[in-house]
Amino acid sequence: SQEKLSIGKAAAAMIQSGDIVFLDAGTTSLNIARQLRQKVNITIVTIGLRVAMELEEAEGVTVVVPGGIMRRGSMSLLGDYAINTLSLIHINKAFMGAKGLTPAEGLTDVNAFEVATKQFVVRRADQVIGVVDHSKWGRVSFATFAETKQISAIISDTKAPPAMVEQLRSYGIQVELA
Repeated sequence: SQEKLSIGKAAAAMIQSGDIVFLDAGTTSLNIARQLRQKVNITIVTIGLRVAMELEEAEGVTVVVPGGIMRRGSMSLLGDYAINTLSLIHINKAFMGAKGLTPAEGLTDVNAFEVATKQFVVRRADQVIGVVDHSKWGRVSFATFAETKQISAIISDTKAPPAMVEQLRSYGIQVELA
């Protein structure tokens, strides 16, 4: 969608040379990856096979794919194998898609293994940046992977609900509407 493309461009603009970046397996992360082909000296750590394949020809980008059990549909690699590899890596910026975002519950997702892997990444990352289009605002999914206090920034589209945007900003969270 146009919203996810705009979010992808805004997220990619936050990535600088030398960054070690986590991208999950969602379609918004795929849109971020599409914007990174010309970047130089960045490392992308991803649990998304589609995200990794998108960066296959990006010469200035090192791609790290931890092992794991593949979740069909999302093509994500999850579980203890992924977490064991992720435990060795320092992450500057973690860009996280979600099925839901509320001020009370933070970022939520639908699959228990996806949630567990994302929770681990959230604890390891310097910055957690939610990348969610307007359709995810006000929704709560299966479980929280990033509490509101763990979120540094949210990148969304201009259709995000203004009252919730202001509430998150009042918590000190940077909210960018692309």
